Amino acid sequence: MIRLLPCVPVRVHWPPVVRKARFQQTARSIFMTLAARLAAMIGTTIERLSPELAAVFPPVADDVFDAMPTVAHLEKLALMPGHALFVAIGGGVVVGQLLAMIQFQADRSPQLYIDNLGVAPPFKRQGVARGLFEAAMVWGRDGGCEQVWLATDVGNAEARGFYASLGFTREAADVYSGSL
Repeated sequence: MIRLLPCVPVRVHWPPVVRKARFQQTARSIFMTLAARLAAMIGTTIERLSPELAAVFPPVADDVFDAMPTVAHLEKLALMPGHALFVAIGGGVVVGQLLAMIQFQADRSPQLYIDNLGVAPPFKRQGVARGLFEAAMVWGRDGGCEQVWLATDVGNAEARGFYASLGFTREAADVYSGSL
């Protein structure tokens, strides 16, 4: 499982020409095209968590989440403003997930933060993670975001290679944690 931890942030900046072209397309058409392409390739669809989906959440494949999600957590997450959990469902089983958040700042436009990504090993390198990312980026652009950032473990070569393939660049950062 690829787990994003706050260690090495990366950002994608969409050039004005690309931004304008992408905004001219509707989020729905991009998402539907992507969903259709994935379904055709591996029979997988991507859905954003809703209260209805949370109530009947499908079984989850191994290594998609760090721990098995509970209905209570899913129901809260589905209603949380500025948060979106996208899931890839194949054969009635959740085979991938991506948790995204829109972070608001006082001095700049909102940014899309990718908090967590997980894809079941048999579904890796089949477009699932890329599809989850595209769905999250459409959602973020629709929410006014112009930048996206995430972090991963320094030693996670698989994740770093994937993010580089999406056009992300690595940035140095110091990370601190503490107890509340």
